[in-house]
Amino acid sequence: MMEITRKSRVRIAFLIVLSLLLLSFSACGIQETDVSPTEDPRVAQLQSQLEEAQAQIEKLTEENEGGAIDDTVYSEFSMYYSTPEYSQVIVNCPDGARSEPSLDAPIASHGLNNEYAEVIAQSYVVTLGSDGQRQEEDWLLIRFEVVTVPESSMAWVPMSSVAEYTEDNRTSISRPLKLKSDGAFYSSSGAEDTTVDKSSTFSVDSISGDGKLNVSGVGGWNAVVYPDDVAYPVVGDPSWFN
Repeated sequence: MMEITRKSRVRIAFLIVLSLLLLSFSACGIQETDVSPTEDPRVAQLQSQLEEAQAQIEKLTEENEGGAIDDTVYSEFSMYYSTPEYSQVIVNCPDGARSEPSLDAPIASHGLNNEYAEVIAQSYVVTLGSDGQRQEEDWLLIRFEVVTVPESSMAWVPMSSVAEYTEDNRTSISRPLKLKSDGAFYSSSGAEDTTVDKSSTFSVDSISGDGKLNVSGVGGWNAVVYPDDVAYPVVGDPSWFN
């Protein structure tokens, strides 16, 4: 049911007064007679209604005096900026990041499993639950590697799905990794694979028995990399995607 605001009630009351005044002087109202030995009872009724309407107008005007009437209908979803706690994170969000800071928002990325990302912004979101209770949750707007098209390179994830990227955990990320300047890609036979661009980023799929890394990159290529040839994002320098 539509909620009637105070401003609307003032308007309604005013219209009632105007309608009653017009009715009292119209041909559809009290019939005019040349001689009226007694007052028509409808006159008293109209007068009473006019007085009630006027009293209602005065009451509502007094309530609204000194402040503007706000007819805006606000969303049950509010977002507030907060200073980012981290600049670099490791994300575990198997269902993918969201286009908005809400689990009900459309998915905007591939599943993020132990992936490196850089933080663009942080916010806390306030919603009203079905029970009317206020609920708050922190979200991060992150930048990550695009794996499939047409996914975005930026999207939102809950704060609870990330860990700060540090020296202690940097080698645990699955993607996006790069080769060191003197590193190389190899084929499964052990020969150097020169068909893969050395500037390509890649992810670790598995580790072979001899410690070599089986990797793959966007576009579907596969290769083998020595662990010592892997370059990781520098802690404290969120410019890996530049």
